[in-house]
Amino acid sequence: MEELGLSLMFHNKQSLKTIESLLQEFESQARIHVNLTVLDWATGHSQLVREALYNRGPDVSEIGSTWTSDLVAMNALRPFPRKTSSRSASQRNLSRAPGKRSWSRG
Repeated sequence: MEELGLSLMFHNKQSLKTIESLLQEFESQARIHVNLTVLDWATGHSQLVREALYNRGPDVSEIGSTWTSDLVAMNALRPFPRKTSSRSASQRNLSRAPGKRSWSRG
């Protein structure tokens, strides 16, 4: 099974429960295991900077908008591969059609 690293900021317990439920559904349908790391806003920036320094961050991260310039200066952000970013949202592995309970494998 393929694996994907994902880090998200903690917003509230209900949001986290929803994300975990959606990830379970995604994993079972897409057959991609998601290693979820939940960051809090107080330490999230320093954790992402530390991961950037050692080049070991997750595949996808939610970042605070004010953190972008720090991460760009460290050359810590990378674009999605052209093959991925050129496809429409409905064709990407992580997309879901609104109101549908199925994931596409693009």
